[in-house]
Amino acid sequence: MVQKPDAALTDDNASVRIFAHTLSEEELFHESQRRYAPMFSYPPDRPVVFVKFGGLEKQAEGDMQRLAFGWLSTEQEKKPHCNVYIPEVYKIFSRHGVTFIVMQFIEASSIQDIAKQLGTQHWEDRKSKYYDLIAEGIQLLRGMPLPSDPTPGPRTSSRRIIKHMLFKDHEAPVEYDTIEELQDHLNRVVRLGYCNNLNLPVVDLEKELVFCYTDFNDENFMFTTDADRGPRLYIVDFEHASFLPGTGLGALYREIT
Repeated sequence: MVQKPDAALTDDNASVRIFAHTLSEEELFHESQRRYAPMFSYPPDRPVVFVKFGGLEKQAEGDMQRLAFGWLSTEQEKKPHCNVYIPEVYKIFSRHGVTFIVMQFIEASSIQDIAKQLGTQHWEDRKSKYYDLIAEGIQLLRGMPLPSDPTPGPRTSSRRIIKHMLFKDHEAPVEYDTIEELQDHLNRVVRLGYCNNLNLPVVDLEKELVFCYTDFNDENFMFTTDADRGPRLYIVDFEHASFLPGTGLGALYREIT
């Protein structure tokens, strides 16, 4: 019987994946110390991978991006014309107290850059294609099946801290084991913040978790062009991705701001 080759060794990213795993962690650490921004392309003169670095929270970001990449890859097998992608995470490691995410390098443009390149009239004619792709990507991620024993926050081997604009400094102060714990905490915060208000808003969260991508900065939606000259979307930066109640947090944020 002829044995089929391992898909991981025959796909387009196989050689880059091998390269990423042979990179010197010490060299990447030293490269990070020369950088002002917490990210860089590597090697600098001819980039093959993209590297992000920071504190322990980078482990959760990398874990969620890996999870999203795996889910989207499965969906693309069912929907070959899907033009939504996520950069593959090749490696996550810690060195000298710094956590690194080594991922696929994508040469792409932000939606703002594309609008400038096209000019006002052409952009007005085409912008719906770009925004429709973003909406499609967010909805695809929301359809991801829940992991076993889901809890609010990122699915990670590190701390399950929710990153969301609702919290001070966009970071929850504690981990939550259940939706009820999260809801009770938010209601306590509301009561303290609105103690002189007779019409206190009540936080009533949905009891089902979904994958939520909540950082809608334009720079997190990068575009390339496919073989048919159409837009191809890459969703990047999963720092604020978590499993959260389907509705409730966003509505509360809009009500109190």
